[in-house]
Amino acid sequence: MTQAESIRLLQDIVRFKTENDQEALVAEYLQTVLQEHGIPSQLIELSPGRSKLVAELTNGPGKVLGLTGHMDVITASGHRIPMALTSWTEKCMAAAQQI
Repeated sequence: MTQAESIRLLQDIVRFKTENDQEALVAEYLQTVLQEHGIPSQLIELSPGRSKLVAELTNGPGKVLGLTGHMDVITASGHRIPMALTSWTEKCMAAAQQI
């Protein structure tokens, strides 16, 4: 994957509306990306709108490394906005690239 493809992937992920346990769309998107690269994966639905993505890469016997991360965010409404964010010139969910 090139650097430009990696940036585009991250931008796509940031643009998904995943507030308050709505991560199924990004899980499905990432599953498609994995499939495009020949990596088998499985979606596990926890509840409507909530899915976890599990993928496994193997290279024979040996040590195992597990990775996990959040695909959802909490809503920004009703929360204090840190001073640093008030000076942003772009909407944070727009995933605009600055050069």
